[in-house]
Amino acid sequence: MAARILSDWPARAGLRIERNPDAQGQTHLSAEQPPPREDARLPDPHAHPGRARDLVSPPPQGPGAPHTLISDVHATQVRRVFDVGRSLHSRRVVLFLAPGSGEVAMVASRRVGGAVQRNRARRILREAWREVAPAAGDGNDVVIVAREAIRGAKTQDLVAEMKELLRREPLVRR
Repeated sequence: MAARILSDWPARAGLRIERNPDAQGQTHLSAEQPPPREDARLPDPHAHPGRARDLVSPPPQGPGAPHTLISDVHATQVRRVFDVGRSLHSRRVVLFLAPGSGEVAMVASRRVGGAVQRNRARRILREAWREVAPAAGDGNDVVIVAREAIRGAKTQDLVAEMKELLRREPLVRR
């Protein structure tokens, strides 16, 4: 029974088998493709016409964007803040402030650690910034750079450092 199934599968798949009696048991399979099905690309009759057929990810749930304070910042904007802005140094972070539209970027270099450590550093920087942002004023672009000492820091430690840095800065609204 198994031999019959193995010998039938190419025919059921639409392949043509040619047997050469002089080839000592060798079989040649045709490279011809079976004809395409007529309905291969037609949507189901009950499918929504304006919706994609293959949904990759479900829509986000919850009451809005997950990071309302953080916007997309491009590398050129970050470079501008580095060049024009004023730097404020502390043990765990460096803040760069420049007059602008109020955009924020978090930077963690490889000195902080591997990808997991860098992502954690950016995550706690974002959370600390959410608490400190009202003191920073709306007219400042901010780049927050994580230093090596950020490893193992808690959000409240960073909040205290950032508040102290912003308290000393004359550009910032108090």
